Amino acid sequence: MFEQLLAEGGRGGRNAGVAGVGGIEVQRLARVEAQLPKGSRVAVVVDGARFIRSSISAVQEDMLVGGILAVLVVLVFLRNVRSTLVSAVALPTAIIGTFAVMRALNFTFNVITMLALTLSIGLLIDDAIVVIENVVRHLEHGEPPREAAQKGTSEIALAVLAVTLSVVAVFVPVAFMEGMVGRFFYQFGVTVAVAVVISYFVSMTLTPMLSARVLREHVSHGRVFRAIEGALDGVERTYRLALAWTLSHRAITMVGASAVLLLTVFLATKLKFTFLPQQDMSMVKVAIELPSGTSLEETRRQLDSLSGQIRDVPGVRQVMAVAGGGAREEVNKGELTVDMVPIRRRSYDQTQFKEHLRRTLRVSPQAQLAVQDFTPIAGGGNRPQIVQFNLRSTDFQALLEASEKARQAMLGNPGFVDVDTTWRGGKPQLDVEVDRERAASLGIPAAVLGQNLRALMGGDKVGDFHEGGDSYDIKVKLPAVVLADPAALGAVPVRAPNGQLVELRSIATVKPSLGPSQIEHQAQMRQVTLLADLRNYSLGEAMGYLRGFAAKELPPSIQVDFEGQGRELGKAAIGFLTALALGIVLVYIILAAQFESLVHPFTIMMSLPFAVIGGIGGLLIARQYMSMMAMIGFIMLMGLVTKNGILLVEFTNQLRARGKSTMEALLEAGPIRLRPILMTTVAMIAGMIPVALARGDGAETRVPMAVAIIGGLLTSTVLTLGIVPVVYSLLDDARNRVWGKARAPAPAPAETIAAK
Repeated sequence: MFEQLLAEGGRGGRNAGVAGVGGIEVQRLARVEAQLPKGSRVAVVVDGARFIRSSISAVQEDMLVGGILAVLVVLVFLRNVRSTLVSAVALPTAIIGTFAVMRALNFTFNVITMLALTLSIGLLIDDAIVVIENVVRHLEHGEPPREAAQKGTSEIALAVLAVTLSVVAVFVPVAFMEGMVGRFFYQFGVTVAVAVVISYFVSMTLTPMLSARVLREHVSHGRVFRAIEGALDGVERTYRLALAWTLSHRAITMVGASAVLLLTVFLATKLKFTFLPQQDMSMVKVAIELPSGTSLEETRRQLDSLSGQIRDVPGVRQVMAVAGGGAREEVNKGELTVDMVPIRRRSYDQTQFKEHLRRTLRVSPQAQLAVQDFTPIAGGGNRPQIVQFNLRSTDFQALLEASEKARQAMLGNPGFVDVDTTWRGGKPQLDVEVDRERAASLGIPAAVLGQNLRALMGGDKVGDFHEGGDSYDIKVKLPAVVLADPAALGAVPVRAPNGQLVELRSIATVKPSLGPSQIEHQAQMRQVTLLADLRNYSLGEAMGYLRGFAAKELPPSIQVDFEGQGRELGKAAIGFLTALALGIVLVYIILAAQFESLVHPFTIMMSLPFAVIGGIGGLLIARQYMSMMAMIGFIMLMGLVTKNGILLVEFTNQLRARGKSTMEALLEAGPIRLRPILMTTVAMIAGMIPVALARGDGAETRVPMAVAIIGGLLTSTVLTLGIVPVVYSLLDDARNRVWGKARAPAPAPAETIAAK
């Protein structure tokens, strides 16, 4: 497959140079290069700003397209340019107001805040749509614009306030989530909440004012708009018949609703979980490790060979190699940073490129190769591998056996690639075994001998040297030829307490051996970490496989847990469930206060589980994992889907306050509120379609969120239009039986009761 894509062309050429660096940066680099010794060259190896700029630009583009689509939806439903413009004014007004609050809170224009505004596009125009639709409905009944604006706004004010507070209640807990999720989405939650509050004030002030001054009395539309009106009237008639049937067959309706909930539970078991979606950042890291003791020159030679092979792939801009280095100066290790052209200019994605490298790169049989995503978020420590599986024990030999057994199991699972372990044996070393009796006879304690050897071999600081204004450390260390020769090291003299010099070999045996390159401890036990990346395998599946393997195959003395993204996934899931539960409780409290009832909030919140099935189904259909981004999408969904129930229940209460029975009120409220419900839902979906279809820098993190929201909106709207009225009637009947007589809601304030 990859070879076919290469045959079509990488669409970026090879070694196309370094792009994405601004003119000022280029000028500064040129000045630095001019000061370097002759023959030196300065080049940009990693330019994170390029990806950030491109991602933010893509989000801004999605926001613009989404806003245009949302306005077009309003135009189709209202079929009036003036009313469409009145509602559209809410978008820039709310966004500009949000920018002001972001500035006051020291927020920046980053991918998270821009994504928050993008996903809120449909929500920002939502309040204005509900108000303007109600105003237009009064206009169509012959009322003058000023009276229609006043009555239409006051009639819908309570419902719009309840919707706004519900969304804010869901996102406030998100802003205070802990861990990495909280750091990511503090600005996200605050930005959405602020934008929604501002849009509410706009819809209650600017929208009715413009409606009274700009709108005209209802007039007949053109042929196209009359056809649209006929279609909408047909939808309303069909819904009225369907609503009447569901209210007459409440038992069948609730059985069907229960079946949908069971289907939701079943679909939830099919979800695959990961922490963050893998991003195509147009950059890959290739790590190579040669056997311990390999010279720096050999490592450089292997890196040069790999660099040449990678540069031959179309679409690769440059390859930078680093041999050795690091805190422990491991000269047997090297790293290649591969910079590619952006994804829009490539015919293959980063995953395909990594698989191509794993399959085609030729390297020494003794070398260990790993091809990894280059990401600024490693998920724990400096290890970029997705899977980090810790094994710990007080029995070191049992730990080594368990780690090797687990490593072989991972190698046998095709879902794991680039399997590695932090344990490295075979490092050449010299062991000094002290003859304690001989040393004691000469009065040389073993501890003193160890301190002397450490000072000579480790290069301990023994003083300072000052010259001019500079200070230098003075360190004493044996020459490398002595440290590598057992005989030479054995001839090193050691001073006894009485001043006598004794050769080391006379009180100790020096012999070559092999030892670990590093020793890891955690929780006062020796630890070995298994590392791997994944191929067509989610992080949740990998963690489940390793937990099952450890429970069945490893002895009880071996403790296991996960580091990095695995640990953060667990934290994210707990934080998500906590924020979701807290948000639902806050929504219930707000609705109970708004409707002065403990029953109606349950009716409204029946839409929540029906949103979940759509979100899960959307992820499964789009083949997306349940990730941290999708989790935030579900939280946003919880705030959005209550809108439909609020609009239905609030207007039903108004009609019952006028003396209508429960069934009469439901049959009248449903069709009247159908159009604003459809308008706001379709507008929100239209605003998120560009995000769901995005392909470009950073798209992988945005798509799951939009897909979950779109799927949830679709199912919750369709199902709650039938379920919420049925639940309302059932709870009303139950309340009547408890109290012994029908109790209509308290009459609404006079200003909210408008004639139909």
